[in-house]
Amino acid sequence: MPVQHTRRKQRKLTKRPQTIHESKRFPLHCFEKSWYNYFFTHHDLSRNDNIPAVEVKRNLGVLRDKLEIFLENEVADDLGSPCETDQVKRYSEGGPSLEDVESAVGDAGMRRAAWVDDRNSPLLAGRGSVRPGGQLLTANGLLKYLKQSRYGNDDVPDAERRLIYIADLTPDMILALAVTVPLLEAPALRDAICKHVSFRSSIRIHIPSHGKHRFQMEFHLPFFALRKVSSSGGPSLKTHGKPLRDVDDLTLLSQFKTKSVGQEKYRLYKAHKSIVLHGFDEWQYVVWAFEDSQHDLAEDEENGTPGAELDYNSTMLCAEVDEEPIIRGHDAHNVIWRPRQYFLKAFELHIKEFWEEWSALADKLEVDRQEYKKRNPFTTSKKTRSSTGRGEELNASFHWTLQRMDLLTKLIDALSGTISQWDIFISRDGDVGYLRDLDETTSAPPESHHAIQSLRTINETFKRLEDNLNRLLSLERSLDRDFSTLKMLLSLEGNAANEHSTFITNLTTWALCPLLAAAGIFSMQPEVIPVALKFRYFVITIFILMFAMLIIQWSMKRWTLWLSQFILWINRRRSGEQEEELIRGLSPAYQTDRSHDGNPDAHRFRMETDIESNLGNLGTRVLSGRTLV
Repeated sequence: MPVQHTRRKQRKLTKRPQTIHESKRFPLHCFEKSWYNYFFTHHDLSRNDNIPAVEVKRNLGVLRDKLEIFLENEVADDLGSPCETDQVKRYSEGGPSLEDVESAVGDAGMRRAAWVDDRNSPLLAGRGSVRPGGQLLTANGLLKYLKQSRYGNDDVPDAERRLIYIADLTPDMILALAVTVPLLEAPALRDAICKHVSFRSSIRIHIPSHGKHRFQMEFHLPFFALRKVSSSGGPSLKTHGKPLRDVDDLTLLSQFKTKSVGQEKYRLYKAHKSIVLHGFDEWQYVVWAFEDSQHDLAEDEENGTPGAELDYNSTMLCAEVDEEPIIRGHDAHNVIWRPRQYFLKAFELHIKEFWEEWSALADKLEVDRQEYKKRNPFTTSKKTRSSTGRGEELNASFHWTLQRMDLLTKLIDALSGTISQWDIFISRDGDVGYLRDLDETTSAPPESHHAIQSLRTINETFKRLEDNLNRLLSLERSLDRDFSTLKMLLSLEGNAANEHSTFITNLTTWALCPLLAAAGIFSMQPEVIPVALKFRYFVITIFILMFAMLIIQWSMKRWTLWLSQFILWINRRRSGEQEEELIRGLSPAYQTDRSHDGNPDAHRFRMETDIESNLGNLGTRVLSGRTLV
């Protein structure tokens, strides 16, 4: 039985823990969370946010590779784990070096996939003071841009509010971020990259308990995007020869039959959305948004190359992006200044896209299941007259069902993990407490009311995601029943095949073998055969041989029983001899009483008592079976 199937059985048999009343779980209010008043005051970060973390550590004597320095966990409150940083290291192995990025070698100087928006507003209103930019950047362009000082640059405004969006986080982009991130922001960026690369689910707001007051808001959404394969196969984004994410080929059945008998080819892309907001107050924060876009890359049918998002013309100057790529459809100059409001608006948009992907995938799998059952009704097959065709049909259905069950296990684990993160987020002691003050007063600014509405929309979307999860679970249960039925039918087919094989064997043994043996005997020289070479003697010989075979077969079946009975008789005989030896070593009074009474069971208790009292004297002689003198 497959490992996934065993895990599903164990999951069904596992009892759910008893629900503990909230008042008993949390008798104190210390677990409830609230937004710090500290964050409503503007702070001076000009002396702390201009020096990259890797340069600070190198000045302290650390001489390792800059990426390794960045990925090293040193802060006790860091959310990342060593295993996740190892995945980032493995992902970056064989990729471009920092020198390649600085020199714009290869994709580092050609693939435009990054966008940065820097601005500030003391009043948190209007468009604010904007730094020139807003174009799609290569890894080389991102590195040069991020090397500029965020504060104290007389040529451009301070970059108190920074947005960074990267489509398809490749190793060259990771290097550009790693060598330029300031020391205070390095743990949050490291955690964001690690969770994105490792395909983690996470929804949380985190305020560290030590160091400078700061906050971190994040959502990491793993999902699977189903896309129909075009005639030419579609684009395939790769990094240093290895795919960015796993891609599986699927053949699904459709309700409308086509030339391929209703079969359509699809690709199932493993994809991930990550948005992390890290800041120090309502004015100063940075947003990192990483998004896999491999499944949405447009294909140019004329020349077979990807579209504008993979424009390799390094001399081309992209126009300024007016629509913000993080909150798609939102005017980049209609700024949402406050961090919590921005986080919730981005979450609202991306969770909607997240739900659309899962809903489309569940729809396709349900149609595929229904159509397969219609075309392969293995419980009422029309091929029953042909055992070979019936067995092939059942075997094909078995493997199809097993593949779909494995696929559903992977999908359910990913979706249920995200829903569990949301349940933790909105629980009584969850991180949603950091947003409670947005809805406490009617005098709150309008953007606070918009944020609460976004939160309600997010919650409604998660309820619809639960419906999708229930659909997948129902499909899994249905396939599980089919799996059990197919195993039973295959077992019955195997038994029927064994019975047929047994019949052929018996026919060969009881009919052909005696006939061939008799023919062999009567083909000998007449002097050797004691009977005349007549047909009746030939028939009699066949029956004699059949009777001899019957006796041999009956004896072989009884041989095991006879052998066990013989061994049991030998053991009983040896036990009786040992008992007589033991009795001869007991007291004369017991022997006299036993000789006067023909029933040995009447003195069994006394014999046991004498055995215990004389065991020390008999010792090794009694145990070894030697005759006592």
